Amino acid sequence: GGGKQWNIHHNAAGLNAFTWLTILAGGSMMLYWQWRSHRAGQEMQHGTCVDAAGRWRPNVGAWKKLAADFAVHGEYLLSHPPRPADLAIVMCTQAAWAFSIDPIDDDMRYDQTWRDRYFLPLVRAHLWRDVTDLENDWERYKVLCIPHVPIVSASVRSRLIEWVRAGGRLLLGPLSGYRDEHFAAFTTSTFGGLEDLIGATAKLGFSAHWRDSAVHVQFDDGAESHTKAWCEAFEPAAPNAKAIAHYRGEGEYAHNCPAVISHTFGKGKVITLGCMIEPTLYAALAQRLLAETGAAPLASGGEDVVVIPRGIEDRTAALAVINLSEHPRHITLPSAGINRLTGKPTPPTINLAPLEVMLVEPA
Repeated sequence: GGGKQWNIHHNAAGLNAFTWLTILAGGSMMLYWQWRSHRAGQEMQHGTCVDAAGRWRPNVGAWKKLAADFAVHGEYLLSHPPRPADLAIVMCTQAAWAFSIDPIDDDMRYDQTWRDRYFLPLVRAHLWRDVTDLENDWERYKVLCIPHVPIVSASVRSRLIEWVRAGGRLLLGPLSGYRDEHFAAFTTSTFGGLEDLIGATAKLGFSAHWRDSAVHVQFDDGAESHTKAWCEAFEPAAPNAKAIAHYRGEGEYAHNCPAVISHTFGKGKVITLGCMIEPTLYAALAQRLLAETGAAPLASGGEDVVVIPRGIEDRTAALAVINLSEHPRHITLPSAGINRLTGKPTPPTINLAPLEVMLVEPA
């Protein structure tokens, strides 16, 4: 093997941060690729820990410190695993296949769209979350997000109805539930029975392709968003359903038509998106549903900072805080605490050095 130069070394701080990220997120070990350069000489330009002659590469000091830290804190971490999440977001292999066949948008790659528009916004809003699949056991969650899942089977529709009726909160769409199990279109209704959960029927489907500068979405609280690709406008049909956002665009197809529906259904609620919206607004809708269950974000602020709750059963015992940026960041936690890794006190608002890692227990 061979190829061009490819430097994938991290400096000591980067190695420390990404190793701790793996462990604090729930990993029990770290495998470095690759440990030793191959004696046959392939991929000699790739990063390794030890070269073919047995010499250490850079960062041997960082590995030694990590080993010492894990010896000190390992038992604590084993007895305080990541806290169970109240929120889950669906990632679906079947959806990836579907969008590879029918990509909807010019730059539509399911993995990148799911990551950048839906998952990472939840991370940046510090909403503690799991990733699940619609065929898995998601009934234990309080909030479920289902973006970009064209096929929602009849059995899953039934499970969703019972789960929401019992108190679940569902953030549905966009681009979810409009195909049957054979990837065909429904002919009796646009969403094949999901209308009961949505609390509305599909009024008008249209494309914002090449018109995304003319069409936008305005929420009732004043927030505005661009949109793109395929859009659905709704007609509220249930007594407890109301539009919380509308399409705006003078002379455009759906001007003043509902774009987002909120539907109180049994003891639960469904918010359905008819179109793609700005990632920060998507996270805000998830946070709104989570707040109705009594849960709150783990922290505020902290661009590029990951926060992970470690707990005993369902109780948070410590917050892992990892700055993944090469620049200083600050983040506000619920209270002052003690950084277990150093023994030093921390104020509620922490100024993090580049790539700094903390494990903060409440004071």
